[in-house]
Amino acid sequence: MAEYHVFPKYDVKLSLPKEVYFPSDDSFLMLDNIELPPNSKIVMEIGGGSGIISIYLAKKHPEVNFIVTDISYQATETILLNHRLNNLCNPFDIICANKLQSFYKISPDVIIWNPPYLPSDATSDALSSIEKNMLIGGKKGSEEAYDLIAKISESNISTVFYTIFSIEDKEIGRAHV
Repeated sequence: MAEYHVFPKYDVKLSLPKEVYFPSDDSFLMLDNIELPPNSKIVMEIGGGSGIISIYLAKKHPEVNFIVTDISYQATETILLNHRLNNLCNPFDIICANKLQSFYKISPDVIIWNPPYLPSDATSDALSSIEKNMLIGGKKGSEEAYDLIAKISESNISTVFYTIFSIEDKEIGRAHV
């Protein structure tokens, strides 16, 4: 069952089932730092989760077209519900897809991805496949992000790319975002 949440700082309302990533510090870090270049026409968010990032940006930039993808069908349904809940009028395409798969002729002005960035370890084996898709970015935690960066480079897309990385400092036992 989904719960409703309001994020007043961003003027966003969300319906969030437990199977969809709940916005956290990483989401808010991105929200507070993304600046769309002037004259942006197409923004693509990969792994939209709840949709909070694209919904927030769509409210600020009603002239921009958004393409939001997620590998989880439940997340795409949630993004659609949250799009309606926030009364957006932007063109807003929501697609169930894995990263840039199926997108060969689109050249977005901005690509946004808040990737899974935690490293896999013995405890990650106990996670469900949905939780792994939301949280685990590979053995070191950054492989998923580097893979997408390579695909963007190979495609020769001229774009602004926003992402987030986390590295674990084993010497002091903390993760840095």
